[in-house]
Amino acid sequence: MASAVANSHPRNPIACAAYLVTYMRRLPGLPAEKAQRYGVSFDRTLFERYGVFNERMRSGEDTEFMARLPEALRPVWEPRVLTIHRNETSLSKLLADQYRRGRRYGAYLGSVEAGKPVRPFRKVFRDWRNVGKLAKEGLPGKEMIFARLSLPIVWMALFAKSLGASVGARHGDKTGCRR
Repeated sequence: MASAVANSHPRNPIACAAYLVTYMRRLPGLPAEKAQRYGVSFDRTLFERYGVFNERMRSGEDTEFMARLPEALRPVWEPRVLTIHRNETSLSKLLADQYRRGRRYGAYLGSVEAGKPVRPFRKVFRDWRNVGKLAKEGLPGKEMIFARLSLPIVWMALFAKSLGASVGARHGDKTGCRR
């Protein structure tokens, strides 16, 4: 079962931006077809049968593991199960965090799409179009108001993440950062 994510500081515009950029596809009001299925606990027998997480991957190891599972064993979306995530409330920390996340994502894209043209900046920054739509659909009234107020910060965070993705795709992730 995959969980939705709730914002730890729903009235802080920086925390709202961090929440939306990082978890826009795990908002509690999203329908199953739009939700990402993460925040999953796996029964150990699945690891015995399908192998463990790939420890060589700096990010995306859960995605890679779930792709090995047959459709019938893939997690289902259950938005009533909520994980509260503590989001950054400092702009500089938010931008640094998103840059690091982008760098890991870019390195991941570079490794799985080797030999193909990778456009990580565009791939990440295009999410600016999705944020408002998903927030409108996935958040209740008052939270939606604060989410809209945070959109300029969301765009800055996506820009930082896009820069990181571009660097990560070109140079890999040599930061040693895990998450």
